[in-house]
Amino acid sequence: MPDANSAYNVNNASYARLKSITIGYTFPSSLTKKIGLKGFRIYVSGYNLITVTGIRNVDPEHTQDLYGEQYPLNKTINFGLNATF
Repeated sequence: MPDANSAYNVNNASYARLKSITIGYTFPSSLTKKIGLKGFRIYVSGYNLITVTGIRNVDPEHTQDLYGEQYPLNKTINFGLNATF
């Protein structure tokens, strides 16, 4: 049986995460004036969308005390629009 502190129990914990992103579009004022608006913008934003890691069922950002085994992170996606009259 391997020793608990040996290299046998060491895993590569590198990861990549898309933590947050916002994509939006502001319509040109020449278009918005035709419908009676000063400005109009639509957007979508996301939080905790993707985590790529070689370790399964572990969040690499959680502390070592709980071995990262907690509930999965919530993914949040928001859609919206801003209109200026």
